[in-house]
Amino acid sequence: RMAELPPQLRTLQSALHLISQWAQVSVVLADAEMAPLCESVWLRQAANVAGLLAPDNAPREPMAPESFALAPGSCIWGVPAQPERGEAMRLYLIGDARALQEEQVRSIAEAMQLAADLWKHPEDAPMTTALIQAILSDEPIKMHRLAAAMGIDVAAIHTMWTVRANRRDRELTRRAVAAAQDLLRCMGGAVLVDLYRGNSNGIPDLVAFFRSTGALQELNSCAEELVRKLNRLCAGGVTLTMPHYNRSTADVRAAFGRWDEYEAYARAILPGRSVLTDGDIAFAKRCREVIRIGERSVARTLAALEALEERKRPEEYLRTLAVYLLDAHMNVQETADRLYLHKNTVKYRLKQCADSLGFRIGEMPATDSLYLALDVGRLLEGGRQRREAHARFVPSDKLGALFLRGEPYTRAPQGNSAHLLCAALP
Repeated sequence: RMAELPPQLRTLQSALHLISQWAQVSVVLADAEMAPLCESVWLRQAANVAGLLAPDNAPREPMAPESFALAPGSCIWGVPAQPERGEAMRLYLIGDARALQEEQVRSIAEAMQLAADLWKHPEDAPMTTALIQAILSDEPIKMHRLAAAMGIDVAAIHTMWTVRANRRDRELTRRAVAAAQDLLRCMGGAVLVDLYRGNSNGIPDLVAFFRSTGALQELNSCAEELVRKLNRLCAGGVTLTMPHYNRSTADVRAAFGRWDEYEAYARAILPGRSVLTDGDIAFAKRCREVIRIGERSVARTLAALEALEERKRPEEYLRTLAVYLLDAHMNVQETADRLYLHKNTVKYRLKQCADSLGFRIGEMPATDSLYLALDVGRLLEGGRQRREAHARFVPSDKLGALFLRGEPYTRAPQGNSAHLLCAALP
C-alpha cells in the first residue's frame, strides 16, 4: 500500500499509520533512549500515547505482550527496528491483548525494518533538510524535535514559498538555495530553505518557510526579486508560488500536495506570470475539475463566451478579454502593451464585450463565469497544441476559447466540439 502513495507521503509516519489501521493498535516509534520519533494512535486509545512511554513501563521481553497499566485493559509489545544505517530504534504496539498474534507481530517487525531502511536516514541530510521533510510529510513529533535542536519556533513560521523550474532539464541547485536564503533573511525571523524531492515528478523543487513581517506588497516585491535572481541561475526560468496554509503540518502537507498537482495547469492558464498565488492554484484545480467531468461540463462552461461569437472577428475580442482578465490584472495599459495595441482600442473592445455580454467587465459575480470559461479554454488549447503539432482546427464557431491567442485555425470536418477538445487533453 505504501507504493500507492505519492512520493511525499512515503514516510515512517505513513508506515506507522498503515500498521496502526491494519493491526488496530496504537504504534509508537522511539529511539534507543525511548524518545518518541513518530506515532499513530488507534481510535480507541488515548490521544498522546507517546507521552505515556517511560523506561519503567516499557516491555522487558521483545515481541512478547505485557500489561500496560497506563492504558487500562491494554497490552504493550516492544519490537526492535534496526536499520542498516543509523541508530537503533524500537517500535511499541499498544492495544488489546487479543489484537495480535505472534506471527502478526513478526510481520509488523519486518515491515518496520524495511520502512526504516528506506525512509529513515536523518544523518545523511542536514537538519534543515530533515526539518522541511518532517513539515511536508506531516511528522509533528520529528518536526518539533528538530526545531528544538535548531532553536527555531516553527509556530512563528507562517509563510511558505515553492519554486519550480519551468524546464525539466534545468534543475534548481544549491546556488538557488543560497540566493533564496540571502534574500529572505532580509525579511526578518527564522528562514528555512532547501531543495525538496518529495514531489510527483522527482525533480527537486525549492521550498522556503519563513516569518514575514512586511505588507503584502512588500512580500510580492520580494517574490519577484527572487524570481529574477533564480532566472539568472536557471536558464529555463522558474515559477514561484505562495501557497496558503493554516498552522498545522497537515495543512502544510495538503497545501504542498495541491500545489504539486495543479501548478502545471496554473502555468498553462497564466503563462505570463512568474509569481502565482494560492488562488491561482485553486482556480486551476477548479478548471481541471470542469474538464475531468466531461464534454457537457466543458460546453456549459464555454457557453459564457457564446455572446461574443456573434460579433465580427470574435477572436480579437476574445483575445483582448483573455489578456485583460487573466494576464494584465484588468489594467488597460498593460493589456495594450501585451497586445501591441493603443489603449483606446482596448477600451473600445472591452466596451463592445460588455455590450454583448450584458454586464461590465470586472463586475462580480458575473465576471466569474468569464474567468472560468477563459481559463478552461486555455487549458484545452494547451493540450490540443501539444498533441497537434502539425495541424490546427476549431471544431465549432461556438467555442471562442480557442481564439484566446488569436492563432490561425481551420474548421474541423466533423465531431462534437467539446468531445474533440476534451480528447486533446494530456
